[in-house]
Amino acid sequence: MLKRKSYFLAICLIGICTIGQSAENLEQKEWKNLPLYDGESLTFGDVTVKLVQTPVENQIDGKLILQGPDSSQEIIWPQRFKNNWRREYLYFNEIALSLEMRLTPLPPQKIYFTIDAFHQLPKYELTAVPFQESLLVSQECPIFIGPWKFQTVCSDQKQEILHLLINNTEKKSVQEFPITQDTLIKFNRFTISIDVGNYSTATCAARLQFNVMQDNTIVGKNALANQWDFQGVTYNEFFNRLSIKYKFEVEWINKTTNPEMIQRIQEMSLSSGTRGQDDSIVQIKETVENALNRWLQRIHNPNYKEEELVLKWKDDTHLQVCPKNPEMLLKKMHEEQERRDKYLAERKRIEDLFRAQYQLQTKVYPLKAMTPITAKAFIDPILKMYILAYPGVEVGQIEIIERVEDNNLMIASTNEIPEDVKNKEIKRNMLHDILAEQVIADEKGNTVILTAIPATHEKVTKMLEKMEEMMQEQRKKEIPQTYTIELVLLEGGKFPQKQEPKFLFKEDAEKHDQLLNKKLEGQYTPRDTDLKHILDQVLRQNGIPYVFEAEKSPKITFNLLNPTIKDILDKVTSESNLRYQWMENGNLWIGENSTSPNGWTTDMKVLQKYGIDQKDLELFQFEAIRDLAKGIVHLLAEHGEVGVAQLSLSDQYYCKLAFQDLRSPYLVVKGSFYTTQNEKPLLENTIFLQEGKPALLGITNLRQALILVLRLK
Repeated sequence: MLKRKSYFLAICLIGICTIGQSAENLEQKEWKNLPLYDGESLTFGDVTVKLVQTPVENQIDGKLILQGPDSSQEIIWPQRFKNNWRREYLYFNEIALSLEMRLTPLPPQKIYFTIDAFHQLPKYELTAVPFQESLLVSQECPIFIGPWKFQTVCSDQKQEILHLLINNTEKKSVQEFPITQDTLIKFNRFTISIDVGNYSTATCAARLQFNVMQDNTIVGKNALANQWDFQGVTYNEFFNRLSIKYKFEVEWINKTTNPEMIQRIQEMSLSSGTRGQDDSIVQIKETVENALNRWLQRIHNPNYKEEELVLKWKDDTHLQVCPKNPEMLLKKMHEEQERRDKYLAERKRIEDLFRAQYQLQTKVYPLKAMTPITAKAFIDPILKMYILAYPGVEVGQIEIIERVEDNNLMIASTNEIPEDVKNKEIKRNMLHDILAEQVIADEKGNTVILTAIPATHEKVTKMLEKMEEMMQEQRKKEIPQTYTIELVLLEGGKFPQKQEPKFLFKEDAEKHDQLLNKKLEGQYTPRDTDLKHILDQVLRQNGIPYVFEAEKSPKITFNLLNPTIKDILDKVTSESNLRYQWMENGNLWIGENSTSPNGWTTDMKVLQKYGIDQKDLELFQFEAIRDLAKGIVHLLAEHGEVGVAQLSLSDQYYCKLAFQDLRSPYLVVKGSFYTTQNEKPLLENTIFLQEGKPALLGITNLRQALILVLRLK
C-alpha cells in the first residue's frame, strides 16, 4: 500500500476537520504522479486500481479495474475516454482519481497511466468556519456542501462543453455555469475556480477549487470560535461566557440525587494552562463544537477521572453538560467532607490550647542604673514570635519560631490542609494566630515597655534585677572617664569645574627659578602674619609678579635666618597646603595643593578617613566632598549635665554631644546638630563610637547637603 503525506493534504485535513467530520475521516492521504503499468495495481486507501491491456491491430485496448471493499467497477477505453491523451477524472468509493495516459519511451511502446489520487468525502457540513478545498465534481458523483449540491453536466451529446449545476436543496433553486479554462464563479459565500487542464468533457468531471468565506452570522456549535482566554475561572463561568458570546444555551445534567454534585463541578477552576494563544484552545478555522471537544481532551487529568465532563449538543444552540463519572465524584465529595470536618475539629482544639497557654501582657519596667537603650539591647534576644502550627505539621504541637530582624512572619502551613479551608479560614484568621513579643525603650521615662507572654516577663524581670545590681556596684567603683571626640563638618555636592592656568614646562620653569634664589639678609620672623602680606613683602618688593588663587589666606608664624625667596615660599606653602608654579605669561601662580577647586575632592583616600566610600557617593548622588569645619570636644562619661559637651563648628552651626552609655567596645552618645538661627536640631541621633573609626551622625536634606562625622580619638 502506498501511503505518503503531503503539504496539500495537511490543508485539506484542517478544512475537513473544522467542518465537523467524524474522527475516522481525519486519516486522509494524497498520492501524486504514481505510474501504473500493464498487469500492475496500485492501492489508495481501500481502493485498488489495476491496469489490464488487450493488444488489438493498430491500437491498444484495455481496461482499468477499480476494486473496493464491497464493490468494483471496470473502466474500458477508448469507449470511456474519448481523448486518450488528456487527463481524465474518476470517483470511486470516496477516492478521487486523476489519470493521464502515456506511452513508454522505448519500443515496443506500451500504454501506461500516471495517477494522482486523494481521499474525498461525498458530503461536507457547512459551518461558519472558512472552507478551502480542491474537490472532484462529476455528473455521476455530485458533491454536497451544506445545503448546496454541485454536479457537472455536458451541454450536448458531443460533450464538448462542461457545465456546473448548483442546486440549493433547501430553497429548491438551481443555477448553471459553463466550465471552461480559467473559470471563476462567485455566489453567496462561495468562490469556485478551475485552472487549465483540470476538467474533462469525456468523463464529464472537473477538479474545482472551492473557497468559502467565513460567516459570522452563524451562532451556536457551528459558529466560528475566536481565540479565548478564561484562565483561572470556574467551569460555570467558562460555559456562561461562551454561551453569551456564541448565543447558545447550556444545560447542566445531574444524573444523581445529590443536588450539590453539579454545583461542585461548576465551582471547579479551569486548568492554568487553558489559554487561547500559545498551546491554543482555539485554532485557526475551528468551530465552537470542535474547540470544546478538543479542549476537554486536553485539560482532563487522567488521575482525576471523577472531574471528567461529557458534552452533548441537542441541537445547534442547545448544549448539555454532565459529569462522565458521577459515582466517583460523589465518593470523592464525601471523603473530602469527612477530611474537612476532621481537620476543623482538630484545628479548633489546637487553637484553644494555643490561646490558653499564650496570652500577651504589657508591663512597664523602671530603670535605675541602666539606660533604656541598653536594657532593650539585652531584652531583644529573649523575645520570640509564637505562631500556631495547623494540623498536618505536628498535630497537637505549638510551633515556636524565633523573631527575625526584618520581622518577616513565617507561617507554618501544610499541603494536607483542604484547599477550601486553606483559602477561607486560614487567611481570614492568620493574624489572630500570631503572637509577636516586642520591647520599646522609653528614654524620657527612663523605662522599657515589654509586651510578652508571662514566661518571658518572668525571665526579663530576673535578668533586669541582676543587671541593675551589677551596674550599680560597678558605678560605685568606677571614676568617670573623659573621651576625646573629633567632629568634622563636610559638604557633599557636585564637583565644580575649574580651568587650570597654563604652566611652563619644566625646562623653561628652571630659568625662572633663578629669580627665587635671591637671598634675604638677616633674621626673617613673621608672627601670626597673613599669608598674602608675606607674599607681597617677599615677591612684589623683589620684582616677581604673582597670582594668588587659594580660597583662604591663613596667618603664619615661622623663623628663618638668611633665607632665599624659595626657602620662604616652600615654608609658607607647605604649612598652608598650597603649591606654586610658573605660568606661561611669566607670573608665579600660588594656589590649592589639589586638583579640586575650593577644597572639593573625590580622592578616595581622603574620603575613606571619614568613613565614606564610592557607594555612599552614588547613594546620595554626590560627586565630591569638602571640609567646612573641624573641632575636638572632651566628653565626660557621666550621665546628666556633666556628661554634655558643645562645639561651635562655624558662625552658622554647632553640635551638642551627651553621654549615654559604655558598651564595650563602644561609647554610646547622643548627638544633636543645630543652626545658630534655630533651636530645633537639624540632625539628632544616637550613635555608637569605636576608637579610630568614623561614625556618621547624619546628612541634612537642605539645599546644602551637610554631613557630620564623629571619630573617637
